[in-house]
Amino acid sequence: MKPTFCALLCSGECNSATFSVKYQTCITFKEKFFAPNIFWTADLDWFMLYRDESTLQFEDWRIVFKAYSGINSSFYNLWEKDGHHDDEPLSSDLAMGCYRWDKKETCTSHFRSSVLDNWTNIEKVKFALYTNASEVAYIIFNGTSTNRQSWYDRMLIIESSWSLLKTDTQAVNFNFQGLTVDNNFRRMIIFGPYGGCNYDRMYVCTFDTNYEACSTDWMPIPSYPLFIYSLQNQMVKVSTKPPEYAVAEIMSVFVQQKQP
Repeated sequence: MKPTFCALLCSGECNSATFSVKYQTCITFKEKFFAPNIFWTADLDWFMLYRDESTLQFEDWRIVFKAYSGINSSFYNLWEKDGHHDDEPLSSDLAMGCYRWDKKETCTSHFRSSVLDNWTNIEKVKFALYTNASEVAYIIFNGTSTNRQSWYDRMLIIESSWSLLKTDTQAVNFNFQGLTVDNNFRRMIIFGPYGGCNYDRMYVCTFDTNYEACSTDWMPIPSYPLFIYSLQNQMVKVSTKPPEYAVAEIMSVFVQQKQP
């Protein structure tokens, strides 16, 4: 048996397959290899086959950005980098690990879709955080009449894993660009009123460099990006010890678009 034969078996509802020369075995799957909540285990005797697609699509959602923690590369700079596309078709320059929803394989790059350069016909936007291929927090926004940053707004929330967030009027520092003064680069922030490092409260924050003015009171940032999110259904103090927040491995943005 050869890989081409296994590829031929992967037809119809098949979206990915694994093949072993050693065992002369082909296993096909309905799931796409990059689908969230799907676990793949590395094995030298097996390698993966998957459909050649032009976009990263999962159910009704198109994946327009995936940022990986700790790779020391700014996700925000790539988000704003016009002309950089890792889809249409999917980029072969990205390592296989960059399409996964866990960090069991190496990835040194974030994923950026062409949608960010053509933000049109957007109906909904989903911001989601993942750890070990499981979604740990999310917010769905109304994306109508937005641009690639303005959708990140409390007034546009449709639903969230933090059920109180939509009506939490204390979440006054809520924006995509974030806080960028005094060499701080806190992006995609949802903070309450700033009251000093020991009093600042938040739902979510991305640290996009390894410098943070409050790191003495909050946490060290050995590598970036660093995605933190509240474990409570409310804002939590970033300085609380033990922390009431957790660190996520992957940050993703999805969209649903109207058909032109």
